[in-house]
Amino acid sequence: QVRHATLIKRPKRPYTFTQLVTLSDGSAFLQRTTSPAPVYRSTKDLRNAPLWNPSSDRLLRVEDDEAGTLAAFRDKFGRGWDA
Repeated sequence: QVRHATLIKRPKRPYTFTQLVTLSDGSAFLQRTTSPAPVYRSTKDLRNAPLWNPSSDRLLRVEDDEAGTLAAFRDKFGRGWDA
């Protein structure tokens, strides 16, 4: 009995592009990605998110919510949920 080797196809890898990522503070870096856009400008990232910067006073003002969802929640349910 003879076993012959079978051809195993390699998985197809997607084409990757070089992309310049610009963060909100102006710093930039290059990365390889499948997105064909040559430049990506971030508005929310590690530099300006309150989760990653808990000591920043500017980011801790939750009254200045962009979508107004916090104000709508307080109008509907009151301020009893505030910590």
